[in-house]
Amino acid sequence: MNKKNLLGLDYNEISNELSDIENIQNYNIKQIYQWIYKKHLCDFDKMSNLPLALRSTLNEKFNLSYPHPVQIDVAKDGTKKYLFVFDKKKSIETAVINDKSRITICLSTQSGCRYGCKFCATGKIGFNGNLSAGEILWQLMAIDEINDFTNIVFMGMGEPLDNANAVFKAIKLFTDPEGWALSPHRITLSTIGIADKLVACIENTKVNIAWSMHSPFDEQRLQLMPVQNIYPLQTIIDIFTEYKNHFSNHRKLTIEYLMLKDTNISLSHANELAKIAQQINARVNLIPYNPHPFSEYKTPSNQEMLQFQQLLKSKGVLATIRKSKGNEIQAACGNLSAKYKNIY
Repeated sequence: MNKKNLLGLDYNEISNELSDIENIQNYNIKQIYQWIYKKHLCDFDKMSNLPLALRSTLNEKFNLSYPHPVQIDVAKDGTKKYLFVFDKKKSIETAVINDKSRITICLSTQSGCRYGCKFCATGKIGFNGNLSAGEILWQLMAIDEINDFTNIVFMGMGEPLDNANAVFKAIKLFTDPEGWALSPHRITLSTIGIADKLVACIENTKVNIAWSMHSPFDEQRLQLMPVQNIYPLQTIIDIFTEYKNHFSNHRKLTIEYLMLKDTNISLSHANELAKIAQQINARVNLIPYNPHPFSEYKTPSNQEMLQFQQLLKSKGVLATIRKSKGNEIQAACGNLSAKYKNIY
C-alpha cells in the first residue's frame, strides 16, 4: 500500500485527506497540522495529544518523511552540505552556512536546472526534475539545524520561479502564523527573472528577492545566461521599476552580481550596473566567482573586487562583497551539482 505523504500539504489539503477517518475531529486535524509545521515533527507516534487509535490509523495510511541525507560534508569554515537522493533521477544538495550569529539554509528547488548559465555547475548538469513542496520542506526537517537556523534562501540547485507553484506553497507553509510562522523577511528568493512568475512572487509573497543579473549589457548577459533570449534585462528592469514600492528596508531587493575576472568588472560595467540599481532601488551583492571543473572563468583579485565595489559606492549604490564559504566541499555559490559530485 502506497502511503500518502502529508508533508507539503496545507491545512485544507490535510483536512481533506483525513476527512474519511472515523471519529476524527476538527481539532485533531489542527493538532496534526501544528505537530508537523509548528513543532517540526514527522512521527505520528510522538504526537502525544492524539488518541492512540488515531495515531495507529495515521501510521497505516500516511507518511511524513522522504529519504534522509545520504552524505554530509563539512568544511573547515563550518559550512555543511547535505546530499539527498529522492529517486534515481532526482538528487539535490542543501547547504548550511554558519556565520557567527546567523545560520542560513540554502534550499534547492529543482534537481539540476534547465537554464544553463555558463558559470554555474548546476546548470551544466541539465534538468532532472522539480521538487515538490514536501521535498523542499524536507531539506529543513531532515537536517541537524532544524531548530537553530535564522534564515532561508532559495539559492540552491534550480531556478525557483521555474518551479513556482511548489516554491510558493513552501513559502506559504513557512510563513503561516498557525504553522512555522517564519517572518517572510527572513526568506530570500533568488531568480534569474522569469517575468510572469516574478510578478506573482512580488504581488503574492513578502519575501526578499535577489535578481541574478551578472552583466548589465544585453549581449554579454546573453553569452553568460541564455535566459536573456527569453526574458531580457529591460523586461525585468521594467517589472522592478513598476513594483519598486513593494520593497523597503524590511523587504529587500538585491541585484546579485558574480564577479568574473577580465569579464564584467570594468568601469563601464560599474557605471551601467549603478544606473540600473538606482533606477529600481536595489542594493548590490557582489559575489566572487567560485571555481569549479565545469567552467573556465577565473576569480578576480581582492584588489580588483574592492575597486569594483568602490566604483559602485562612489555612485551612491549600497554594494557589499559576499564572503565565499564552503569552497572546499563545493558548497559555495554556483557549485552545487549533487550526484555528479564524484567527479571532483
